[in-house]
Amino acid sequence: MTKKQNGQALSELVIVAAFVLVPLLFLLPVLAKFVDVKHHNQQAARYAAWERTVWYNAGEHRVNFKSDQAIKHEVVSRVFSTSDTAMHSEDKVWQQDVELKENFYISQPKSLGKESLIERDTSSPEGDYIRTGSHSRSLDNIKSQGMDTAFNLMSRVGFSLNTQGLVQTEVKTDMKALSWLSSFNPKNYGSDELTSFESTNYLLTDGWNVGGPGHQDELVRALVPMSYISSLGDKVGDAAGIVDIFIPWLTHLQNLELGKVEHDAIPSDRLKKYEP
Repeated sequence: MTKKQNGQALSELVIVAAFVLVPLLFLLPVLAKFVDVKHHNQQAARYAAWERTVWYNAGEHRVNFKSDQAIKHEVVSRVFSTSDTAMHSEDKVWQQDVELKENFYISQPKSLGKESLIERDTSSPEGDYIRTGSHSRSLDNIKSQGMDTAFNLMSRVGFSLNTQGLVQTEVKTDMKALSWLSSFNPKNYGSDELTSFESTNYLLTDGWNVGGPGHQDELVRALVPMSYISSLGDKVGDAAGIVDIFIPWLTHLQNLELGKVEHDAIPSDRLKKYEP
């Protein structure tokens, strides 16, 4: 090795460290925080959808209603806040002192304290951290042609499914522009739009909608062809009771129930004795 090659490996290491390793050390923690916010945004969309299974929107004129604004406040208090935050009924009211999870804060240069990565919604008078929305929809808007044909055929024989009750919820979280990190500052690209995460969740709140055993018989019996000859089963049972003297095994036909609809049927393996 000549003298001119001495220190070549060290020089390469310094260059790689300066342009790759050191920036990664600063970038990876920020990316991890962004990914964490995205995951919580998805959880918030699921929470909002499940709330709509029991609480209707205020504009639907129902007794049990909860506005999107109230759900948004609950999401901040129950999903985005610290794990030791108490859960109570007043979460639907905006809590000014809600503290976000520690991972949602970052210490920026020339800043005396930590600063939230989540940008507040300036269009809201309360300065909410997130934006939420929900819509009540019908399956008619998303059914395929094949499903539509199947539903029409079933309705002709008296079997109709409830196509209402599809809930769609959206949650959007805007991230602050980091002035000291050009890759996360949209102004460097000539845009005023902030980096944001949007999650949409769909949930069918009521797809069966059976109003009791009698209504269940009326719906399901249409799909049981043997129900149309159920009276024949009674006649066969009566006849078997007469001739069972000569043919004993015909006695079993007395228990024949053509087209019977079993209410709340339980699989046989669930009826076994529990053995830990």
